[in-house]
Parts: sequence; C-alpha cells; structure tokens
Amino acid sequence: MKRWTMMLLAGVVAACASGPEVNVEDNIPSLRKGELGRLFDQTGSFDEATAQQATDSVLTLPAEEQDYIDLLWGGRTGEGLHAHRLGLAYMDAAQSARANSLTDAANLERAVRWFRRAILAVDVLASEENRLFAARIRFDLARAYICEGKLNLAVELLANRTDTTPLPPDVQQSYDGLLDEIALIGAESGVRNPGSED
Repeated sequence: MKRWTMMLLAGVVAACASGPEVNVEDNIPSLRKGELGRLFDQTGSFDEATAQQATDSVLTLPAEEQDYIDLLWGGRTGEGLHAHRLGLAYMDAAQSARANSLTDAANLERAVRWFRRAILAVDVLASEENRLFAARIRFDLARAYICEGKLNLAVELLANRTDTTPLPPDVQQSYDGLLDEIALIGAESGVRNPGSED
C-alpha cells in the first residue's frame, strides 16, 4: 500500500508542477521577454543578495508576467535552486497577505507549484548536499500544504520519503515537529489521524 501511496503522490507532484495553461507569450513584447528571462536567471544566482532582489522583483510583476516566468521553467540548469527560492518568496507573500484572501490564495498556489518543481529538479542521488536540499524542499512544501489545508499530503511528504537514508538529527527533529503540528491541527479541526489510509 505504501508503494502505491508514493506512486500516487509522485503523480500528484508531477501533474501539479506544470505552469499556467493559458498562452501569455503573445501578449509580451520580445524585449520584455528577454528582461524577464534574465530576471529568472538571477533568481538562481549564487550571490544571495542578487537572488533575493530578483525573487522580490518577480513578486511585484503583473500576473501575466509572473505567468511568463512560469513558462521559463525547464530550460535552465540548477533549476531546483530557482524554484525553491521562488517558492519561499511566494510562501512569505502568502503568509503576509492576510488582508486580501484572493492574493493570499494566488501566492500560495504559486508557492506550491514552485516547491513541487524544485523537488522534481533535484537529484537526491547525486550528492549528500542534494539529498539534504531535497529534504528541506519537502519540509517547505509540507508547510505550504498545511496552509492549503491538505494535511494528508503534508504527512505523506514528511513520513514517506523514497530516500531511506536517515536524516540528520536536526532535520528529523524539524520533520517530527511539523508532524506534531499537523496532528494538533487535525485534532482541533476534527480530522481524525491526518495522513492515515482510512
């Protein structure tokens, strides 16, 4: 059963990592496309200040240009870093936009999409650094799922990793803490055993 659960979860991640289906390219001038492409490249910069400035700039773009940034996914190297940073930026924006539920929901949807993409982009077998990076992404995606009220998906991400190598104690402690938080939320909302197969 666990195998089928993981296959289903992988399918959900892959299916939902795709960007908007609408065609926005025709509405954006070629010169602007180039500028947006460079901005997306900067979100993956090894210089933290440059990357932070770029991700902040992406969030201030009109929705159509943010959709175009979505379409750039899949053509760069090291896109796990791009995607994780954008996911974090949208997550922060969602959590700080409580006065506007529509903006909050839109940012959260984008955060989830970018985190899912980051998971798909990171080869956990390539290095120990990649394995720990993937663990961090799973943690952040689980937080986003919690905000969406999808407690079962959050539990699956945290409890049923395909990588069976034990996590470092501090990382495992973070996972366990978030699982405890999910259990508390489930108890308070009347959801019995979030993440169970019942």
